[in-house]
Amino acid sequence: MSESIEAGPAQHRLFFALWPDDALRQQIERNTCQAIKEAGGRRIPAGNFHVTLVFIGEVPEQQVAGVIAAACEVRAQPFALTLDMLESWTGADVLVYSGEQAPPALGALVDRLRISLLRHQFKLQRQTFKPHITLVRRLPRRLPKRPLAALQWPVSDFALVESRGGPDGSIYTVIGRWPLA
Repeated sequence: MSESIEAGPAQHRLFFALWPDDALRQQIERNTCQAIKEAGGRRIPAGNFHVTLVFIGEVPEQQVAGVIAAACEVRAQPFALTLDMLESWTGADVLVYSGEQAPPALGALVDRLRISLLRHQFKLQRQTFKPHITLVRRLPRRLPKRPLAALQWPVSDFALVESRGGPDGSIYTVIGRWPLA
């Protein structure tokens, strides 16, 4: 006797992010390569570098259009983001490239994205936002926080990204981008 298992509706694991271009990814690698070597753990590929703005989570296929509609409603100004610190986070066991001072325009963008998603009936977890790029996962030991070469990132858009599991970690696909103006 054979049993068939019906798959549920397609789910998409989504988040909004700042998504660097290739030149910026190369600069991130140059600024952090020595620290990554020293840290150990599982290195994040440069193609996966990003700053998460709002994690949405699992979204059914039929609701992805609502996420896109929420993004289309967001208006925000371009800004410059500076990342200048290397730190490890206990509990998450990660090494991150972070910024000591988040520009007010970045906080405003995050707030507007959250408000727009809530208006479209998406439930979000309460998150403390600190801009960072994850460099290493499964960090074997905590490292002291220290200054790192400053990365100046002229932010002119944000992206909707889908995350899927792969054999070597997460695989990210940019679904859409929206300009800041």
